[in-house]
Amino acid sequence: MFDTECDEISFHVSRIDLFVDVLGWDIGVEDRTQFVCRAGSVRTYEEENRFTGFEFGRRSTKTVCARIYDKTADVARTGADWWFDVWQRDGTTGPVVRVELEWNR
Repeated sequence: MFDTECDEISFHVSRIDLFVDVLGWDIGVEDRTQFVCRAGSVRTYEEENRFTGFEFGRRSTKTVCARIYDKTADVARTGADWWFDVWQRDGTTGPVVRVELEWNR
């Protein structure tokens, strides 16, 4: 479509996110010792005295960041309840844990 107007077109992305949603993984703060990483920063998250996830690394440019968190709790907090429709199409019911990797440019 742009060939007639432009000589050369190139596209670049600033970030890539990959994730998988896991059903039936009851993750807790005690699981922290089960992960090996080189990240200088590891955070745990709680909401209303309930563990909700880990973050390995920092979300900044030129880094890789990993998150493992209770996506069901995240949906309740953010109001993105359309995820329930997506999961039900796959037959998923119950709590969902998301494993997410983020690569920045």
